[in-house]
Amino acid sequence: NYNQSTVFRKLVTANKRKHNPTVSKVFYDTPLIFDIIEIQNALYNMKNETKNSKNSDRIMINDGSYECTDCITKVDTGILLTEDEKIEKYFQEEYKFYPVKGQNITRGDYAEGTLDKFFIRFQEKINQDRLSFLFGNDSNIISFEDTLKKLLGYNNDKKSNVTIIDLSGVPFEVLSITVSLISRIIFEYGYFYKRMRCAKNTNEKINNDIPILLVFEEAHKYVPNSELSKFRASKNSIERIAKEGRKYGVTLLLASQRPSEISETIFSQCNNFIAMRLTNPNDQ
Repeated sequence: NYNQSTVFRKLVTANKRKHNPTVSKVFYDTPLIFDIIEIQNALYNMKNETKNSKNSDRIMINDGSYECTDCITKVDTGILLTEDEKIEKYFQEEYKFYPVKGQNITRGDYAEGTLDKFFIRFQEKINQDRLSFLFGNDSNIISFEDTLKKLLGYNNDKKSNVTIIDLSGVPFEVLSITVSLISRIIFEYGYFYKRMRCAKNTNEKINNDIPILLVFEEAHKYVPNSELSKFRASKNSIERIAKEGRKYGVTLLLASQRPSEISETIFSQCNNFIAMRLTNPNDQ
C-alpha cells in the first residue's frame, strides 16, 4: 500500500533525525541509527489518532492535561501540535485518544483503517524470537563502528583479517535483505574510504590500500538469474559491487554448483573462472 510505505518512510527518516541531530542531510536510506520501538509507538498513535473537529491542529490525546467533558469540544480543546512536534511526541509512548463523537471529534489523517493491518504485521515481525538478532535488545547496544570492524575483520589483535558470516540460521524471508545490507555496508565503506583518502591526497592513485574480497558461497541463493521480488534486494547490492566495486577496492568471488542459475549481469563482469566437474549441460 502506497500510504503505508509513505508513512513508514516518513517515520524512519524523522527518527533518524531525532537520534542524529548533528547530521545535516538525513534520508530514509542513510545508514544512521534509529529506534524501531519508537517507530512502533508512532504507528500505533497514528492509527488511533483523533482530532478536534473545530480545530484540526488540536490532537485529542487523553493524557489528563485538559478537560473534555462528555467529549464536547471547543476551538481550544486538545493539544496544539505542529506536524513535526506531533511525530516527536508520538515516538515517546503509545497514547490513549478520546473517541470519535459526532461534530466534536473526528479521526486523524491515517486513522481510517489504512494502517491497522500494516501495524499488526509490523508488530508481529519485530516481536518474533527468530528475528531478535535484528530487533532485540542486543542489537541496540552494538555500535555501527563495532559492526563494521566485525564485518571487515580488521581488529587490533593483528590476526588474519578473515570474517566468516554464517547465514544458515537466518530465516528465509529476511535472508535476501540481510545479504543486501551486509554487501551495501561493505561497498559503501570502500566508497567513502577512498573519498577520504583522495581528499587528503589529491594525487592518490591506489583504489584502496586495504582491498576487500567478498566470497559468496552457494551464490545462486543470493543472485539467481530471476526477477522475483524476494531476490531483488540482494541482487541489486551484489550486482552493484560487480559493476562498480573494483573502483573502490571491493571485489567478488562467487562459488556455486549451479553457475547457470547466477545473474547474467554478474557473469558479464567476471574476469576469471574456475570450473570443476560440471556435469549439468546448462552449466558447462
